[in-house]
Amino acid sequence: MGARRFCGETVSDGARKCQKCGEPQGWGVWPMGMLLRYVPLASVAVAGISLTFACLESQAARRAKAGEEQAVARQVVAEDAVMELARELPARTRDRVLGRLELAPDTTLQQLEKQAREDPEDVSIQRKAVLSRALREPNQVGGVRRRREP
Repeated sequence: MGARRFCGETVSDGARKCQKCGEPQGWGVWPMGMLLRYVPLASVAVAGISLTFACLESQAARRAKAGEEQAVARQVVAEDAVMELARELPARTRDRVLGRLELAPDTTLQQLEKQAREDPEDVSIQRKAVLSRALREPNQVGGVRRRREP
């Protein structure tokens, strides 16, 4: 008979578990019992870490979306400002500025805007598309036809 390691209860030498506390007895059984005892705790820790990373990822996605929305809002405001300026220019000046854009004479506004959508990183095409729309259709702001104010 030997004393139990954890609870101090006396158990027989051949016993695999303590009858009082249920802990495994002996060196061959003890590591497996300890492993089984702490596996649920480890899984809770892993779940907590996973939730932490998920929350951080969610916050980063929200920040990125807010940044994109701000960029789109700035772009709309800038395009409206260019349209307002183009509306103030006389027709001859508009034609002269269009000539400086170095576009092919048969390039339509739709073709230019399609190129701008296909290659959003090309700043030159983006600039040409916005200026071309503003100079060719000065009474249209943000895709909505507006009356010319006197």
